[in-house]
Amino acid sequence: MLALTSFFSCQMANGALVINFSQVGPDVVISASGTLNVSGLTLYGSFMGPTSVSQVFSTVADQGFFRSVDIGDQNYELPVLHRLFNSNVPFANAVSAGDSFGLYTDELFGYTDIYVPAGFTSGTINGTMTMANTDLTSLDVNPLALVSWGPGSDQALSITVGASVIPEPSIYLAIFGFAGLGLLLWQRRKKATTTKS
Repeated sequence: MLALTSFFSCQMANGALVINFSQVGPDVVISASGTLNVSGLTLYGSFMGPTSVSQVFSTVADQGFFRSVDIGDQNYELPVLHRLFNSNVPFANAVSAGDSFGLYTDELFGYTDIYVPAGFTSGTINGTMTMANTDLTSLDVNPLALVSWGPGSDQALSITVGASVIPEPSIYLAIFGFAGLGLLLWQRRKKATTTKS
């Protein structure tokens, strides 16, 4: 039971906000889930448009980003320079749902920014970006174990690759299947013990 509990809670132990890249069928899903407090970060600016965008791009030479943002969404500078991708990623559009989120790194100027919804200071962020017909290994995502900027548990984030924050339905099916099999074997054993007595 302890192993099962650890399996389902391992993602949130990495940081208050977990940004996860996972392969779901033929698509890559980038999800942001958790609580975030931007106090202690420097407001860098606001997204100026042209309109709402959901996109991914990287050049190994100097920059990379993934973002699902609207005009006016704010970006704050993180206290770490982090290369998001270890290879070139051609510009690609994605389909987004939920809250705005994203990261942008410019190694030439030495900063990594986090995008949050306009007017956001603290609270929950839950959003996804789906890149259709994309192989996760082709993105060569660079995970980030944990970066924090204050004493609060919501003043931290991590980037994970491959692990799903929400277990797939097949995992639940396997768990209930093993539980049902165990119950069946237990009842047969109990019945066999009762018959011998």
